[in-house]
Amino acid sequence: AGDPNVVYSGVSEAVVLQHIDKLGLSGKAGTIAPRNIGRADYYRSLDMRIAQEIPGFMDDDKFVLYFDAVNLLNFFNDSEGLRYFKSRNQEILETDGLDDQGRWIITGVRDEESFIDYGSSSYRFQLGFSYEF
Repeated sequence: AGDPNVVYSGVSEAVVLQHIDKLGLSGKAGTIAPRNIGRADYYRSLDMRIAQEIPGFMDDDKFVLYFDAVNLLNFFNDSEGLRYFKSRNQEILETDGLDDQGRWIITGVRDEESFIDYGSSSYRFQLGFSYEF
């Protein structure tokens, strides 16, 4: 607060400081933020496997037929079973570089929400077999 090396344009100092406090970064000025200081959104997932063993050609071998349903909750409800992520290097302030006196120009705050990881969030079905001998 009150840093003479910072100029605000289009955003107030109070909004910037409130944003920093909301992120849990108050008191961390001039240091590296500790690991795992943030929290990711909670998610639920339900996976299911149905398998059946069938005798093989010899005494010690067998076939295994299986059906996997991965993230079954998302199959029944599009808003369930979603996994979110944030970028590793996320900027928290918007800047416009330096002014002619060498002061940082802060123009806004970045309050980007988490992004849905569609690769891990969509439901999948798999039918297969294996032969064990």
